[in-house]
Amino acid sequence: MALWQHFHGASTHFPIVLLLLAVGFDLGALVFKKESWRTVAFWCFLVGALFTLPSVLSGLSGANGWLGVTEKEKWFVEAGSKGEQILLRHRNLALITGGSALALALWRVLNKDKMRGGVFYLWLALAIAVAGGIGLVGFLGGAITHGDYGG
Repeated sequence: MALWQHFHGASTHFPIVLLLLAVGFDLGALVFKKESWRTVAFWCFLVGALFTLPSVLSGLSGANGWLGVTEKEKWFVEAGSKGEQILLRHRNLALITGGSALALALWRVLNKDKMRGGVFYLWLALAIAVAGGIGLVGFLGGAITHGDYGG
């Protein structure tokens, strides 16, 4: 296995866990009225969003041969296969959710984490969607890695 594959596989866990954890802490902060939980959520989301960068870039780098990956090393899919379709979904969803996570993190930073009421509920709804999307990206990545294409 090439170095980029190890790096990609390792780096992807950070955004998955941190973005899901951030949403959990934000929801918990609302339910239990714990402002400190919201602070934890803010930092988890910010770091998780930032970690989408090495995750996405390492995936794109390896899959597109930017790091000198040869055709022989592209063991994970065959052209025109169901695996290739899943890889494309994985890539496209990673780009969408990674970019969305960065945009949401920037929105929260620019508002100095002072969003309240309807604006915060809108942000949180979008964050839940992004966290769910990141989870799906990870699921698809696991299917690619293990060759489990569901049939």
